[in-house]
Parts: sequence; structure tokens; C-alpha cells
Amino acid sequence: MICTKVKEIKRVLKSFMMKLQARDAKERLAMEWRLVALSLDRMFFVLYISTIVAFFVIATLIYQVHSVEFAEQLEDIIDKT
Repeated sequence: MICTKVKEIKRVLKSFMMKLQARDAKERLAMEWRLVALSLDRMFFVLYISTIVAFFVIATLIYQVHSVEFAEQLEDIIDKT
């Protein structure tokens, strides 16, 4: 009688421990995916900001080159008259 109750308690505890281990494994897996998502989010944010900065730097350089060329052309026109 006591032996069967002890076996029942062992079975219930083993079942409970297996459920806890399964839940912990799911939580660890979810945490790993959160870290992956956070890393990708940061990487794409840096890529986004870098692209915007590069665009504005290139646009500024192009504008400066064209404004210098325009000023030179304007000076040539003025000198001819």
C-alpha cells in the first residue's frame, strides 16, 4: 500500500519535472529567437542609416560639382559679353 503510493508520487513528480523541462526548453528557444530578431533589427537599422547618410553625402558632392560647373559657365558667359 505504501509502496504503491510512493510509486504514484514518483510518477507524478517525474511527469511534473518533464513538463517543467519542456517549458524551460520552449522558453530558451523563444529567448534565442528574440536575440536573433534583435540582432537582425539592429543590423538593418545600421544599414538603413548608412544608406541615408551615403545618399546625402553623394547628393551633396554632386550638387557641389554641378554648382561649380555652373559658376564657371556663368563666368564664361559674362566674360564673353
